[in-house]
Amino acid sequence: MALIKIKQIDGLTGQISTFASADVSLATKISVDIAAANSSNAAGLSQEIVDRAAGDSTLSTNLSSEVSRATAAEGTLSTNLSSEVSSRIADVNTEESRAISAELVLTNGLSTELVARASADTAEASTRLSADTVLTNELSSELVARASADLAEASTRLSADTVLTNGLSTELVDRAAAVSTEASTRLAADNSIATGLSSELVARASADTVLTNGLSSELVARASADTSIEGRVSTLEATIMEDVEMIEEIKVGIVASPLTPTVYTLANPVQDNDETLVQVFVNGVKVKCTVAAAANVTVVAPHAIDADDDVTFLYQTV
Repeated sequence: MALIKIKQIDGLTGQISTFASADVSLATKISVDIAAANSSNAAGLSQEIVDRAAGDSTLSTNLSSEVSRATAAEGTLSTNLSSEVSSRIADVNTEESRAISAELVLTNGLSTELVARASADTAEASTRLSADTVLTNELSSELVARASADLAEASTRLSADTVLTNGLSTELVDRAAAVSTEASTRLAADNSIATGLSSELVARASADTVLTNGLSSELVARASADTSIEGRVSTLEATIMEDVEMIEEIKVGIVASPLTPTVYTLANPVQDNDETLVQVFVNGVKVKCTVAAAANVTVVAPHAIDADDDVTFLYQTV
């Protein structure tokens, strides 16, 4: 057991020696590295200081140049500003003088206009006052005249109304008396008429009996006569229907010049050779029939008739 511990101690001592040797080597390397870094940093710092000094010199030179340029520019601006201020002051003074002169002219003109307007207003007010006085006086005179005329008219109307009232009363009395007289006369006449009417009714009843008997005979006679008349009317109507019956014919293929009499032959003779019973149409346009001789009719058109035109005839035949 003791031997094992001694070996362990020996191993530990070796490790401690190894660690110590490694620490010495590390310390040496560190020292070397620090020395190298310090040397490099010192060289770099020196160069940076030199570069910074050169840059500061350049900046100082540039700054001096900019200060000189800015000072010169500010001097120019100050001079120009002073000139512009002087010019503006002169312009303002000139404008002020012109405005003062114009305002003075306007003030004087306004004063003159105000005086003129005041004078005109005074004159107009005086004229209006005079005119109003005249109108007032005339109106007062007119009112007095109208009141007097109205009073006279009222008095005249009152007198006329009194006359009319008196006349109306007299007329009413006269009318009442006339109505009473008329009523008495009418009553007497009505009694006379009633008596005469009774007699007339008796006479009329007798006459009506006679008329009734005569009317019966007349009705029989009229019935016979009506039968005869109806027969004659039927015959006459048949004859008239024959007379008014129109025949239509259409002709084509005939050529005629304007206003040239042209003869057409119909299928039937024209009744009584009367050309007025013939109506002629060329393509629907009415033209004149001048002659009717049996079935031959003469037509005169104001325009030419071509072979393909439809010539229509409406006529009465026998």
